[in-house]
Amino acid sequence: TVLDRLGRSKVVLHDDGAGPHTIENSLRKAYTSLTFKTTSGEFGKRIAGTPNAAGILQLENVTTLEGALPILAGQDLVGAIGISGAPGGDKDAACAQAGIDRIAGGLAAR
Repeated sequence: TVLDRLGRSKVVLHDDGAGPHTIENSLRKAYTSLTFKTTSGEFGKRIAGTPNAAGILQLENVTTLEGALPILAGQDLVGAIGISGAPGGDKDAACAQAGIDRIAGGLAAR
């Protein structure tokens, strides 16, 4: 799932072999990354290290699962990408990074 800077879905891809939950999960990961301007995994570590902040997880579409990255054009946050379905959030995050790397040339500061 790729979100624009306003949190609107721009692209959602779903492989035939992926579980149905992966669509929602990738959206939640991307939304978390966009909202908190960090990777979803880093956000999860931040929450785990600050137990009194766990209430923020009551917000719709927020998750602590790894697998999403913010998309930056220079220093400007322009969106986020969330991946779900690999056997582990670290692999989801690596896939998200590969996607960003693929379009990096078009992400020059706007």
